[in-house]
Amino acid sequence: MDFFKKLFLTSSVTIWIRECQIMKTKATSGLVCLLLLVVACTGGCVGAPKEEQTPASWTGPEIRIITENFPPYSTLDSNGMAAGQSTEIVKEILRRQNQNASIEVLPWADGYRLAQTEPNVALYSTGRTSERENLFLWVGPIGLFDYMLYAKNGSGTHVQSLEAAKKAGTIGVVRDDVRHQFLMSENVTDLYLCSDDAECARKLAEGTISLWLGSSSAADAARQAGIDPAAISPAYLMKKTELYIAFNKGTPASAVTAWQATLDAMKKDGTYDQILTRYRTGTGISSSSWGLQQTAPVSDTGFVISAIVPLIEGRLNAVLRPLEALALTEDVRSGDWNRIQPLLTGVEAKDPSARLWFARTNGSYYTTVDGLTSVNLMSRSYFPTLLAGNESVGTIVSSHTTGRNVVVVAVPVLDKGIVTGILGASVYLDSLTTAVQDSLALPDTLQFFAIDSDGNVALHSKDERIFQNDISAGITPPGSVGAAVKGMLLEKAGTISYDSGGKHWQGQFRTSPLTGWHVAVVSADTV
Repeated sequence: MDFFKKLFLTSSVTIWIRECQIMKTKATSGLVCLLLLVVACTGGCVGAPKEEQTPASWTGPEIRIITENFPPYSTLDSNGMAAGQSTEIVKEILRRQNQNASIEVLPWADGYRLAQTEPNVALYSTGRTSERENLFLWVGPIGLFDYMLYAKNGSGTHVQSLEAAKKAGTIGVVRDDVRHQFLMSENVTDLYLCSDDAECARKLAEGTISLWLGSSSAADAARQAGIDPAAISPAYLMKKTELYIAFNKGTPASAVTAWQATLDAMKKDGTYDQILTRYRTGTGISSSSWGLQQTAPVSDTGFVISAIVPLIEGRLNAVLRPLEALALTEDVRSGDWNRIQPLLTGVEAKDPSARLWFARTNGSYYTTVDGLTSVNLMSRSYFPTLLAGNESVGTIVSSHTTGRNVVVVAVPVLDKGIVTGILGASVYLDSLTTAVQDSLALPDTLQFFAIDSDGNVALHSKDERIFQNDISAGITPPGSVGAAVKGMLLEKAGTISYDSGGKHWQGQFRTSPLTGWHVAVVSADTV
């Protein structure tokens, strides 16, 4: 059996090996296991004489691999060759599969167009969003980056929301980048489209644009543009997203499967983490502790799941109760924003982990930072519930005004039984995740996450996973995260297991009565 473990290293074979171990006491188990392994390897298996784990390679049409100038993820070295964090990952995948494909560095818009229109094209590093989900076949994640607005130092430009950024002047962003698509989805129209981030940094320093929607790697882009990084400063952080390799949908599925298997093997044997460590920039989103008391690390999923649901609900109730009290005051019932704003500003000052707002029944609304906004809430799924006189807690959205991923906590304002307005708080999901994580002090081998009724990730120990959906593409093979999520949505509580990132995860989940979220805690072992 040890021989087969070394010879067959795809995740499916590992599952068969696990089953064979269970059956090893039976007289016929040796023959049965051999047959199972042969069946499991019909997709093609290769040996792994080295310590590194090398799953099935792929032979077929050559893959055209494209990236952009996006340091530190991808750039050109002194010899004019592709380099960078993501490039190292892609090159290692190619090496393990005995592929010799070259990597082209093109403007992002050109690469993005080719990946959509030409078969056998792979594009990295690509942000994976719900809008892009069905445009490509995906391998990853291979990293993460954030959406950060930058201003020219000394310009006096200060923004505390996406809504304020719209009014601050022209925003520079890379054409057809995920950040460009995000701004368009939020109806930001005053844009300057750049070929890469270095051009954006240069235009910001020149004063051509007022803001630049970049990422935590802005210093690298500035240096590449010949600009002192000190000439620009971060103005507003919105969210994080995971990066993937996007394959044209005409690429053979066997190729995509082989790339994913090789990446998973790199994560399992530590190669992936070693590459990221060499490029790590140490970015993160800070948040208040919300008064949660940090405890000693815990490692038992049963104990954590019994604590984590009340912990999440306690935090959201701490937001809900003041809104309920304020909704009863004459100031709020008056509907006069000049009387309402000081009340909400006072509450928000004590807890900056949420943005407070007041909405009229026609969907127009005010926030503590922006006053009357340029957007409307009528299309939000929670709004009819509030207009019917009911509270709403648990809907997750990308905030129109802050640009961040939030959970909505809102109550109706009633006058003689008639809804005259709505008080709400948009609680930042990354801050809530951090507060829960800090409170429980979970080890790396333990993770928690929460999903809403549509399978969207509301909370996750890895906050770049927030707002992702593992079932949206409909590809949920047995043993995958998507299959586990689908199973969770069918029950109020239970156990789950799945393979992800070169590890086998298993644990327990429960449903929160307050939010309707399915909350899970899982521990990891190697697969």
